[in-house]
Amino acid sequence: MKRNTLFIVPALFAVLLLFSGCIAPPAGQQADVELEASILPQFPHHGDVVSAEIVLNNNGEKNVSGSFVELSVDGVVVSREAVSLNAMSSKQYTLHWFPPSKGDYDVEVVFDSANLVDETNESNNKASFTVSVLESGNASLFSHVPGDAVSKVYQVDLNREGFNQIAGIYASAEPAPQNTFYAGLVDTVSEAKLGVVYYNDYSEATILYIKTSLADNEFSKALDTFAESYEANLTKSQVQANGKQLSVRSTKSGDETVCSWQEEGWRKVLIYKRPSSQTLILNWSFTNNQTCYGLLSEAYDPSPIEEKISQASALSSAVSLPVTNLLEIRAQSKEEVLYVKGYADNNSAFLTMLSNYSMFEDYCSGTIYPGEDNKTSTCLTPASLAGRIDLQSMQRKQDGYSVATFIVPFDSTDYGQSISSARDYTESIRFSNSSDTPWNTEPPQTGPKPQCRFDYDLWCPGYSFKNSTLYLNLSHTHEYPIRVDAFKCQQDDSFPYWNFQLDEPITIQPNETAELEFPCYISGNETITGNAYYLTANLFINYTTIDDGEYYVQIGDLKIVNPEGA
Repeated sequence: MKRNTLFIVPALFAVLLLFSGCIAPPAGQQADVELEASILPQFPHHGDVVSAEIVLNNNGEKNVSGSFVELSVDGVVVSREAVSLNAMSSKQYTLHWFPPSKGDYDVEVVFDSANLVDETNESNNKASFTVSVLESGNASLFSHVPGDAVSKVYQVDLNREGFNQIAGIYASAEPAPQNTFYAGLVDTVSEAKLGVVYYNDYSEATILYIKTSLADNEFSKALDTFAESYEANLTKSQVQANGKQLSVRSTKSGDETVCSWQEEGWRKVLIYKRPSSQTLILNWSFTNNQTCYGLLSEAYDPSPIEEKISQASALSSAVSLPVTNLLEIRAQSKEEVLYVKGYADNNSAFLTMLSNYSMFEDYCSGTIYPGEDNKTSTCLTPASLAGRIDLQSMQRKQDGYSVATFIVPFDSTDYGQSISSARDYTESIRFSNSSDTPWNTEPPQTGPKPQCRFDYDLWCPGYSFKNSTLYLNLSHTHEYPIRVDAFKCQQDDSFPYWNFQLDEPITIQPNETAELEFPCYISGNETITGNAYYLTANLFINYTTIDDGEYYVQIGDLKIVNPEGA
């Protein structure tokens, strides 16, 4: 017994020392997490997603779980991630932050801020930075594309609320997977700018600038989702162009290419569509091998396109409304100019459209509201927005100008109040030296006005559509004979990129009229059959002037009314 007591006493003493802190526990019972961090980009711009690239090294012999690594800005945690880290191992983490504006920020990256993990060294869990966020760079959309041979151009500017409205509308109206793409962008974009340029060779360029809180991989995934809408899968590659690192998506033919990159606070996307590398438009052949990265290899003067867009300034200056702005659209095509303003009050959202041409018929099919000064007159009638969404529209005409305010309701919109507001907003827009054009109160006897119009040189004094056939009288203003080599009547706006050459060309002498008979197509090779009471279509004509052999391609606008038609 005496011998056993000698062994027990030292053991008890050791236990007392252990609990009193005089003897440290074995190294395997504690962790030691060391934090390393860096901030990218080093000099961020407003609109950039700032990333904290973090490495956690567990130099101890105890596994770590149940704690977090956090990113704080000016003392507020903006991002965090749970940590699970084995002993004697390392793991990388990335936390993101979207700066709300330019300025200096105190940024801190911390592991285990709540001290949940027992470590041998608590002083190596933190890294601090001062991050200076610069102002966004130049937002000139049209410096990436040529400014000559432009037939039509659009520019759209949206803030967060406006982008959410548009993305929400498309998310509900578009089929999959486009609806997923738009839905995924809701509440992630603080500002967006969009430009669309159409060229005389029927190519088009779309430029998108956005400030988004999506990280690089999330934004790339969003573009991949949108790309699923293409019939053929897109190939992906990385290309250097003019100092830019481009992510490129391309169709197999290369006729459509999508370039995306990050620059001075903007996520930028350029989509270029060419007719095809070797295009046969009717029977007129030309070559176009351009790509989005080819365009970005050059620098362009944006002023020619910006000058076209500025023609909408005269229209925008007529709009002054005490409401929350959502978006602005400016468009120019030949002599026609369009300005659109999106805004909202506490009851509903609205889109007001102004143009220097007539956007609607003279007859009001809805309710006419005379103005209080007896000088204005507005018409409330159902109307289609972009051919997709049916909304109530308050319309007004002032000499050669048109004004239309579309009501875009909220779930809780009071329609009576929104109609009154739309009327007030529409009546407040006045153009100098212009007076209201009165509405016709009697419906037209023959329906919509027929029309057959070309931009120049061609005209059609007679036309009808009966028994699945277009009957067209065609004349011209050239001094010498012309030879019509190809022709197509088609409702689809897309240009026919395949041959519609006539079996026998038709020669039309000066001051004479040729009587033509052709089928009319919906799209592709799908023909319109029977009779039509009201038919709208495009006339694609390729002809040659016989004296000099010059090729011409023209697109005419056709509206046919057959009172006796089906």
